[in-house]
Amino acid sequence: MTGDATSNARRVAVVTGGGSGIGRASALAFAKAGYAVAILGRRADALAKVAGGGIKAFQCDVSNHAQVQKTARAVIAAFGRVDVLLNAAGVFPRAAAEDASPPLISEAIGINLIGTIHCCAAFVPQLLATNGTIVNISSRLAHQTSAGSSLYAASKGGVESYSKALAVELGQRGKVRVNVICPGLVETEMLRRMPNAEALIADRRKSYPIGRLGQPADIVSVVSFLASAEAGWLTGAVIAVDGGASSFGGN
Repeated sequence: MTGDATSNARRVAVVTGGGSGIGRASALAFAKAGYAVAILGRRADALAKVAGGGIKAFQCDVSNHAQVQKTARAVIAAFGRVDVLLNAAGVFPRAAAEDASPPLISEAIGINLIGTIHCCAAFVPQLLATNGTIVNISSRLAHQTSAGSSLYAASKGGVESYSKALAVELGQRGKVRVNVICPGLVETEMLRRMPNAEALIADRRKSYPIGRLGQPADIVSVVSFLASAEAGWLTGAVIAVDGGASSFGGN
């Protein structure tokens, strides 16, 4: 990862969902580039495996407003500033339409959408002070859905709309940029935990003209660019990183 980590003050990245998948890979890349990194997540054991070497773990449920506010204060106390916020925390509760129970709705919307809003709200004051940047993770399923993905698709569609509005507001109030990465299917722990994961991966690979599913590193390279000065005139964008699947049109 490259960027602006060579300024006089050490730059700080906050990564939600930092214990696994895209969040974990991004946190490690930020640390390698010289950032101080705060990782947030619900699972202390997963966070502990990533922490160290410039990465500090904060156990936090992003769907809980009070926890996010408390964690934001702890991050500021530890690091003194925030330059990058990556909202990568996410869950995928697959359910048929008639099975969309209140707990599943609360989980999908609470973590994927409300959690993103909570974290942006908590860290915006620090980001305004540093002319920082926000990167939010959406999904191709916000645009091209599949059966059982309605809750996930709704939550990620909300992330995209929220991010565009936030980009306008924070662009007018300061120089904070807000962008969205819209990945295709990425081989992460969340994917591997799905029922019949191996069969799903083999089937979905056919939908990708480039011939494979994504890896966390494929997303990290775009996170790196969006966090850097080279992306200084890019805000309010939704960037598809999906191996050509959105052009191909397969699910």
